[in-house]
Amino acid sequence: MVGEQIIADFMAFTADAVDFVLPPGDGVTTMLRAYLTFWKARPLSFRFNLWRRLDGLQNERCPAPSK
Repeated sequence: MVGEQIIADFMAFTADAVDFVLPPGDGVTTMLRAYLTFWKARPLSFRFNLWRRLDGLQNERCPAPSK
């Protein structure tokens, strides 16, 4: 539940960073800045998310991306 809320907060925060009008290079820069700003402002959320992905119980881990 906590992890789901962190992801929901992340998605809401970064949604404004997506601007299809910007040139591709500027758009990527804007999204990366938003990504880093979100996690920098929430260090405990960042640690929890890393735990879920790397060290959490198998059923708590986020699924690996499909190839």
